[in-house]
Amino acid sequence: MLNSLSLREKIIIFIGIILLLLAAYYFYFYLPLSEELTRLENTLENKQTTVKNIEKSISDFDKVKEKHKELSEKIVILAEKEEEEEKKEYNVTTTDLLKYFNNIIEVTDVEMRTFRPSEDEEKVALNFSHNGSFYEIVNFFDEIDKFQPNISYESLSLNRTEDQLKSDITLIFPKPVVEGDEGENE
Repeated sequence: MLNSLSLREKIIIFIGIILLLLAAYYFYFYLPLSEELTRLENTLENKQTTVKNIEKSISDFDKVKEKHKELSEKIVILAEKEEEEEKKEYNVTTTDLLKYFNNIIEVTDVEMRTFRPSEDEEKVALNFSHNGSFYEIVNFFDEIDKFQPNISYESLSLNRTEDQLKSDITLIFPKPVVEGDEGENE
């Protein structure tokens, strides 16, 4: 069959077969491999970016870890100071109450208007009034509870003014019972 074809026809068939082989190679081998190569190059770039981010995070982690350690030490120091301050005992006398109230007024920004104590053997009654915002007064009472948690409130009145509260209160601070005093009273 090929012998009956002219040289021109044989060349055209030969060129056609070569074109078919080239097209098959291009579409079935070269193009898929090229796309796979592009995909792998993009994956490589993504992985390299991820590695760089992880390396940066690791270097940042060391800085954060050091900062955490530093802040933890500060927190421990502050907690110890606060604990020492809480352990600091105030006697339940008029003078000591005045000193303590002066300290908590500085901490809470409450404005003390009056301070009228009365003292006997069992307790110190303290009638005072002060001004402050709601949150300042709440903080003020928190500080009082830190001083002595078993305080009695004999009277309390809150009056609202424009942007503040006025409070009049009578607190009863029981004096600690000394062990030798119990036997004398019996």
